[in-house]
Amino acid sequence: IKVSLIFALEPVFAALFAWTLGGETFILHRAFGGMLIFLAILISEIPIEKLSFVKIFRRQ
Repeated sequence: IKVSLIFALEPVFAALFAWTLGGETFILHRAFGGMLIFLAILISEIPIEKLSFVKIFRRQ
C-alpha cells in the first residue's frame, strides 16, 4: 500500500472515528465528501494508459 493513499484518506478516517468514538453526528454532505475523496484516490491510482478517453485523444 502506498503511503500517499493512507495520508490522503486521513480526513475520511478522522470523520469515521469522530462518528463512531466521539459521538459526532453523521451528516450526508460529510459522507458525500468522503466518497469524493475516496473516488479521487481510486481514479488517481489507475494507470493513464488504461483510460480509454486518453487513447482517443492521443490518436489525433
